Amino acid sequence: MNVRWLMDFADRWQLIYDDMIAEAMRGGTITANGVDLHSAAELGPDHDLFWKHLQELTGECFDEAHRKRFVWSCSC
Repeated sequence: MNVRWLMDFADRWQLIYDDMIAEAMRGGTITANGVDLHSAAELGPDHDLFWKHLQELTGECFDEAHRKRFVWSCSC
């Protein structure tokens, strides 16, 4: 379930799944292609659901500081 949701999320926001997971794990930056995505706020409820599914998938705990370091952006 978690992998499917995360894959659908990546498709919906036009993100590369493997890059999204790797960057989220390290607290880096992910860039959407062809979709305006300037911040986590633009994800709406998907933002919290993303972290929930990632935590369940990986068994890792991502605190608020880690989530704030992670940058959502677009190629526009």
